[in-house]
Amino acid sequence: MPVELYTEIINDISRWEEPLFELIPVNYGEFFLYEHWFDLLNLIKEKLPRTRVAIPTNGSLIDEETIKKLITIPNIWVINFSINGFFKETYESFMGLPAENMDRIHRTVMRLKTLRPDITIRQSMVFDPRYSTDLERDVFEDYFSGTEHGFAIRLEDVRELPTALELDEARRLCPRFRPPQSFQRLPPESPLSRALDLPVSV
Repeated sequence: MPVELYTEIINDISRWEEPLFELIPVNYGEFFLYEHWFDLLNLIKEKLPRTRVAIPTNGSLIDEETIKKLITIPNIWVINFSINGFFKETYESFMGLPAENMDRIHRTVMRLKTLRPDITIRQSMVFDPRYSTDLERDVFEDYFSGTEHGFAIRLEDVRELPTALELDEARRLCPRFRPPQSFQRLPPESPLSRALDLPVSV
């Protein structure tokens, strides 16, 4: 749709007595393929400040520059990522896109949640028995049902440190040590302590 037509429609909506509750700026197709997607969102921000925006996307075109632009639009309240598979083979068959996208989409989701925690992030899957099994559907639902509360930690170069340790000594032993980001006190009742089966508080 030409940007002029979008502008005309949004200007018409802006004159309504009651503000439009929600706007989904794309019907079929990938929103971020539209050349003027950011202009459109800025127009909505300016003309329809009380209208919520929901964006469906497969996430394949969202890079760091796109994220920086998205977080400037306060109207955005939902972004739905159509992943349509849990296993990489299914993703490639169903979406026709490289499986590497799945890891990048995950990083995008985490970045958006950090920068704009007010945006609701959803991951969806269209179940099609030609591509996926009941097992994959159930695993997908189980995995993503707790995304608001889940977390993942990757441990590298794990080593035991003395109880009392000067900061300079900690940096000498672990050159990538960056307090406070890479330091956390773990009481015995913490989930990570239980997962690591630590005998004492650290």
